[in-house]
Amino acid sequence: MRLSRDQGLMICDYCGSQTTPRTDEDGVLVMNPTSHNCPVCATSLAEASIESQEMLYCTHCHGMLLDMEQFLPLIEVLREYRYWSRSSQAPRDFDAGRVLHCPLCKHAMDNHPYGGGGNINVDSCEPCSVLWLDCGELNRVVAAPDRDPQVAYQSQDAPGKPDKNRFLTSAP
Repeated sequence: MRLSRDQGLMICDYCGSQTTPRTDEDGVLVMNPTSHNCPVCATSLAEASIESQEMLYCTHCHGMLLDMEQFLPLIEVLREYRYWSRSSQAPRDFDAGRVLHCPLCKHAMDNHPYGGGGNINVDSCEPCSVLWLDCGELNRVVAAPDRDPQVAYQSQDAPGKPDKNRFLTSAP
C-alpha cells in the first residue's frame, strides 16, 4: 500500500482498495522517519501531517515543527471542527535557560510568548520560518477562545470594519 498524501488515503496498487491511515492520539498522521532530531528529546523526527498540513513530529515527546505560514490556517481548520478538548494541562513553565536548536539549521531558536490564545510559549527559527510546539500546546491554542482584534474594535455603524476614530476624543 502507498500513501496518497493529497487524498489522505492508503491505496493498494494491486487491488485498488483504499483505507484511511490511523492517526495518533493528537490527530497526527505519522509517516516516514527523517534525519532531523527532536530539539527536546533528540529522537528522530518523522514526516507527519494533521488536517493535510505537513510537519515534522516527534513520536516520543509529541512535539511539532510547523511552517510559520501554515500555523494560522491550521488553527482555523482545527477550530472549525472543535474536536479538541480544553486542556487542563498547565502551561509550560517559562525556562529562561532552555535553549532549543532548530532541527533544520541547528541554530538556537527564539523562545517567546504566543500572542494569541492558549497562554503558551513558542520556539521559533526565523531563518527557517518554523515554529516548535511542545506536547499539548497546539491543543491549548485551538481550545482557547477566539481573539480576533478586528471584532473588538468594530463600530456599530459599520459592522465588519474597524472604527479608526474609536480612541480619539474630542476636546470639551
